[in-house]
Amino acid sequence: MKTQRGYTLIETLVAMLILVMLSASGLYGWQYWQQSQRLWQTAS
Repeated sequence: MKTQRGYTLIETLVAMLILVMLSASGLYGWQYWQQSQRLWQTAS
């Protein structure tokens, strides 16, 4: 019997979900950093 290799739909969806979550947290961090830099530049 030949075993099939590859990714299932569930594995692909989980990987995409993890990617979206990491991207969203990175975007939030980037926006927070930009805001703090603007505030710091305005204050100095």
